[in-house]
Amino acid sequence: RRSSDGPVGPGGRAQGHWAVDGRACLSNARDVPMALTPVMATSFWVFRAKHPRASLRQWLGQSMQSPTAWASRLFFYNITAHFLKDFMQGLEPMLVAHHVFCIAILFLQAYVIVDGANSCLAGCAAFELGSAAYNLIKLYPGCESFVTIYVVVMTISNVLAVWCYWEWVKLPDHPKSVDVFATMVTL
Repeated sequence: RRSSDGPVGPGGRAQGHWAVDGRACLSNARDVPMALTPVMATSFWVFRAKHPRASLRQWLGQSMQSPTAWASRLFFYNITAHFLKDFMQGLEPMLVAHHVFCIAILFLQAYVIVDGANSCLAGCAAFELGSAAYNLIKLYPGCESFVTIYVVVMTISNVLAVWCYWEWVKLPDHPKSVDVFATMVTL
């Protein structure tokens, strides 16, 4: 038995993030944002039910204050809590900076910029899928199949996230300073 984050505790449960004894399992709700990634798809379908002629681009430009954006708000609060929780587990300085930038851009998007919230959140969801693929190669370091899955999923994840970012930048009424800040977070 082994764990990606440290020793295995009583009952085979990892004292950190994952327990591996023939299979992986979630612990401490650490990967709930990745598990909630399908919520962003739900958000789109709720939007389309209310606006049947609306396009994907219109959904990406939607505000989180919209009544049909409840699933987007759920994902926003969950991903923000996920980032905040990570501070209690101790992070390397680069990850601290990454988390601070991510939290800042999420709050700017939710409460200052407003329009285009789904572009921002869908990009986060795409990045979380890439992170899940990364976890596979950390959990099973010698498995060549997972390396292939990681490369494919991470590439798709990054392309989707950059596309979401590009759709967000194309929205009107963004101060250029916010665009620069969002670029730093995305890269």
